[in-house]
Amino acid sequence: MSALGRPQDMFSDTAIQLQPVFTQWIQNTHALAPGGTAPGATASTSLTWGGGDDLVAVSGKVALLPIPLGTANFLVHHIHAFTIHLTVLILLKGVLFTRSSRLIPNKANLRFRL
Repeated sequence: MSALGRPQDMFSDTAIQLQPVFTQWIQNTHALAPGGTAPGATASTSLTWGGGDDLVAVSGKVALLPIPLGTANFLVHHIHAFTIHLTVLILLKGVLFTRSSRLIPNKANLRFRL
């Protein structure tokens, strides 16, 4: 859209936002869970790691720190999910539509026809 002279219509954190709301909800749930089950485990080790609000430390070591997610994370995740699913579908079609296969040698008995 930038090439068309419409930068306001681009997907970004400053224009049209695509926030991964379910991922943020799961991440916040996992960050808050140790506070309810082990209240002493949420003490901060340093102000560098979020000031103790988001940090979960176990025995003085960083165990969990929520990462702020934005539009780029959302788009990259969906691109990866799409390519993985497409690869699996292509491989599955290749296995099923071959005339003979070591994986499925009895295709005729399984009523699979081309």
